[in-house]
Amino acid sequence: HGLIETDYGCTCSCAIAMSDLVGIFAPRSACKAGRRTHELLRNFDEATGAFEEHHEAGVALGQSSPPSLGAAQQIYRSPSGRAVTWDGWLDNEPALVRSLGLSNDCTDAMLALASYEHGGEAKLGDLVGDWSAAIWDPARRVVVLASDYAGVRPIYYQHTADRLIWASSLRKLLPMAGTLDLDDDYLCEYLTRGGSCFRTPYRGVYAVPPGHAVVAGEQGLTEQPCSRSEEHTSELQSHHE
Repeated sequence: HGLIETDYGCTCSCAIAMSDLVGIFAPRSACKAGRRTHELLRNFDEATGAFEEHHEAGVALGQSSPPSLGAAQQIYRSPSGRAVTWDGWLDNEPALVRSLGLSNDCTDAMLALASYEHGGEAKLGDLVGDWSAAIWDPARRVVVLASDYAGVRPIYYQHTADRLIWASSLRKLLPMAGTLDLDDDYLCEYLTRGGSCFRTPYRGVYAVPPGHAVVAGEQGLTEQPCSRSEEHTSELQSHHE
């Protein structure tokens, strides 16, 4: 089949600069992760991006951003050793700065990772804006993929018994996924509902559902909604009005 190049989250008519997020996590086979990393780099723009690999943990994260975004959207690592790749922006930075006790010069990626460190993946629900993120947590040895409530900036992933791969576009994911089989369930949902919030046209390739986090570790993969604290609820409602 020819590549179906479409985003399957919500669509947006305005032209907004977006970063490309890519990565692989193979916790049971660091060598396999290393080989896959080379495949990942073939579809990654090193000229405008950042890439880091943690060979011993079997994880690699990459981010390629338009020059217009500068250093604001690059891989950020906190003193704890956790790392985040981030695409998007936040509309409630002042409230997050206050609630997290941080300085006003924090980037959105810093605020996102600080929120995660304060309350895990559920705390990501306090991030009001249009965004997606991939977090590597060496303490828990998990990768967390998350998206905002509107799903404007999707993250696609494929999870198998020995590895997780992800990317913010199907074009970058599919060469590594090794599957172009059509998903009949997606086609049924498309014909009856006009689309799907997490399926794609390709079997075994999914999008992180809006407002959810996908957590992958040595014990497998789980999915949970991102909750939000009461103080940020009104901000989320205002953002989508």
